Amino acid sequence: MSRRRRKKQSKAESLLESFFAFILGCGIVISLLKKGIWFLKQHSNIVGIILLGLFLIALVFGLIVVMRAMAHRILGKKNPDSCVRKTSDIQTELYNIDCMTGREFEFWCASLLENLGYRDVQVTPASNDQGADIIAFDGENRCAFQCKRYDSDLGNTPVQEVYAAKAMYGCSVAYVLTNSHFTVGARQLAEATDVI
Repeated sequence: MSRRRRKKQSKAESLLESFFAFILGCGIVISLLKKGIWFLKQHSNIVGIILLGLFLIALVFGLIVVMRAMAHRILGKKNPDSCVRKTSDIQTELYNIDCMTGREFEFWCASLLENLGYRDVQVTPASNDQGADIIAFDGENRCAFQCKRYDSDLGNTPVQEVYAAKAMYGCSVAYVLTNSHFTVGARQLAEATDVI
């Protein structure tokens, strides 16, 4: 089954699940409201009113949480709270990468480089890294890596930074690792400066 067809099918299933969850939630809300009104009639003192007020506040808060979750699910937006670290398959791993912070992505890339056989893999400090997030040896060369986890295309800046870091750290090869794409200008600059 093609990826596009699976995506459409999962979106339709998600919509159907959300609809049934909404109907079930409405039924529970109506049932709880009936019980709350009955309780207020039985206990028409100040305690009953306070308890009903607290119940209504909790109910409104619960509805807001449910509606927010449904909106994220129906609209297909990533909910940061739902970014669970799973490594069962490639698609899940790619989703996890999109949920990472920039720093988490740097450590993920360092782990990947180690798994690919790079030696002495070092993640540089979070600030004042002079344009390199990772320094490693590929067996012959000292390499500088700039890691960018972006939601949009990368421009010239990461290429310029890692090119400068290559000289700063005495590296012979420079790379930009990303989960995204590069602009045409960034690709031209990378080609002209031998940044991979």
